[in-house]
Amino acid sequence: MNREQVHVFLALSDLPLDRFRPDQREVAGLVEVETGPLLRLVDAADPTCSITAREWSGDREVRPRPVEIGRSDLMSGYDHYLIKVLVMAERFAAGIGPVAI
Repeated sequence: MNREQVHVFLALSDLPLDRFRPDQREVAGLVEVETGPLLRLVDAADPTCSITAREWSGDREVRPRPVEIGRSDLMSGYDHYLIKVLVMAERFAAGIGPVAI
């Protein structure tokens, strides 16, 4: 898992994770995760929580594989940013505005 803070762009798509083909010079892989469980993990509502996501690494895997994400996988000091991104993602997916926080 890449532990660097990046800009987040939201787009709605019904395509499965393995159909995306980002430029591998720019993107090492993709992770598909539900926002609700990740938000509970990030805001430390349950510090023992871990969630199952699906990870796709274009150069190594043909199909997404399950991956466990726990609190120790998150960057410290990054929580407030992730909480805002996850709330915006939930609003965006539900068609609720404004998306910016």
